Formats: sequence, C-alpha cells, structure tokens
Amino acid sequence: PAQPAPGVPAPTTSEQALSYAKHYEGLIETAPAQAAEARSYSQHYYQEYNRLKAAEAPAPQAAAQQAPTPSTAQQADSFVQYYQNLQAQGNPQAAAYVEHYRSLAQQLRQQEQKTAAAQWQQQQQQQQQQ
Repeated sequence: PAQPAPGVPAPTTSEQALSYAKHYEGLIETAPAQAAEARSYSQHYYQEYNRLKAAEAPAPQAAAQQAPTPSTAQQADSFVQYYQNLQAQGNPQAAAYVEHYRSLAQQLRQQEQKTAAAQWQQQQQQQQQQ
C-alpha cells in the first residue's frame, strides 16, 4: 500500500512531491532490499503529486471561461451532468464547473422563456390585427 516515508516532511508543492516520488522510484532499482518500502513511498508521493497538482490548477472560473459556452439551457444541462459525473469520480475541480454551468443553464432558461413569451405576444397581436 502507498504510504509516506517516515520522518520526511509532507510535500507542499507538486514539484516537491514529484521529486520525492522519483527519488523513491530510483531506490527501487538501487536498493533492492528496500524495494517494497521504496515502491510504497513512491506510489504515495505520486498520489500526493496528483492531489497537489489538482489543487494548484488555475481557479475553475478561469478554466470554465476557456470551456465552450453552451447556447441553450439544454446544452448547459448536459454540461452540468458531465461535470457531476466527474465530481462523482472524485475530480476536485468539477464542483466549480457544476456550479458555473448550473447558473448558466438558469440564465439561458430565463432568456428562452422571455423569448418564447415575446413570440407568443407577437403572435397574439398579429392575430388581432388580421
């Protein structure tokens, strides 16, 4: 099982975690007697690397701005579902996307309702004029 090396301070950056992981990976080759321990330490620091890397990623709002913008509420809903699935798989950034697309879906839905109401009103007026 993956575990931290005793007496080693926990890495605070992904760079640090990666250098720890590579260090212990190297020991698997060079110190066969400690290979099992080194392997579990290496695994642990690779997991730490992934966790820290995700935490260091740019703010999800910025990332969401780079993501495609849905033009209908239905499209936005499918984005929400997609990111909810990622969230369920343990993606730490997915939650912000879920929020982003959920509020976007709400805005689009309101716009669509206004547009539909305006079109209906226009049709009523045209019918009265005829």
